[in-house]
Amino acid sequence: MLTVLCLTVASCNKDEKAECSNGYIYWGGSPAADGLGWYFAESRSGNWKAKQLKEEELPWSLQPTADSTAVFICLKETTERAPCFCATPSYYYKIVSVEKR
Repeated sequence: MLTVLCLTVASCNKDEKAECSNGYIYWGGSPAADGLGWYFAESRSGNWKAKQLKEEELPWSLQPTADSTAVFICLKETTERAPCFCATPSYYYKIVSVEKR
């Protein structure tokens, strides 16, 4: 599995570098009701950033049944705007690879 992850990250274009880190997948409420939907964050303490994920990209097995699911994930920011009533625009992140910790 680690070999696949290394090959996936190594095959990225220079312009499309993936960011990889440990963290958690959370459900932030329905976007139709001003929620964030599914998102990744390294933690939810201090000055944290939510990286919004498209539901169809998130494997069912990783969707939290409780508050969160611990994962190691590699993401790329897309140019597709995510619904967010934020001071600055928010964009969806594409999952390059993900595994449960």
